[in-house]
Amino acid sequence: MTRSVTTGGIDVDVMFEERDHISLAILDARRRREDARRARRVSTAACTS
Repeated sequence: MTRSVTTGGIDVDVMFEERDHISLAILDARRRREDARRARRVSTAACTS
């Protein structure tokens, strides 16, 4: 999603693009961490049973 503001619209577009990519990367990392935690929980449950 891009938003252009003022006459330097290109720079602002790039900034918003990068911010969106960064937030997506953060969400992706958080999701991956949750998946790893869930997998670890499953494996420990399998070991104890």
